[in-house]
Amino acid sequence: MFSFCAACLYWFIPKEKKVLDKILKYLKPNGHLFLSCAFDFNFFYGEKDVQGKVLEAVRNKYSPVSSSVVFDDYRFDNKKIKDFTKDFKILKSYRIEEAIDFSNYDDFRDWHLGSGSVIYQQFSKSDQENAVNDFYQLLYDKYLSNEHKVSYSTGLFLLQKRG
Repeated sequence: MFSFCAACLYWFIPKEKKVLDKILKYLKPNGHLFLSCAFDFNFFYGEKDVQGKVLEAVRNKYSPVSSSVVFDDYRFDNKKIKDFTKDFKILKSYRIEEAIDFSNYDDFRDWHLGSGSVIYQQFSKSDQENAVNDFYQLLYDKYLSNEHKVSYSTGLFLLQKRG
């Protein structure tokens, strides 16, 4: 058992709830959890629309094996964070929204790496790598043409397990 833990939930999409339940199981009563999660946008534009269009083009090229989802489909909102953390007391919360610019493709791709796992799961093993590479390249092309702006929205929470 431990009394302090940290988790970045976006690395566990779509199993965020299972991860929190497992942490809750091992966290001591009154133990603390520092939680980070992708959150809905309040001030900046999200990426859902452009990612959806790009994904549709990739899904037309490669045969998908599951339904269409993009990273923004998994963002937390106020209701979801309250539901997911009902066994915790929220001690502190912070919201960060920021626009981001990139000077090259590699930085752009590295930034989007976590969202790639959502795309990766939609294609067969033989198509996964090519589909994800095409997705990032098409998305980057939209970024270069100013059709796509990149920003992030993160929720940071200091939680205490109810005792």
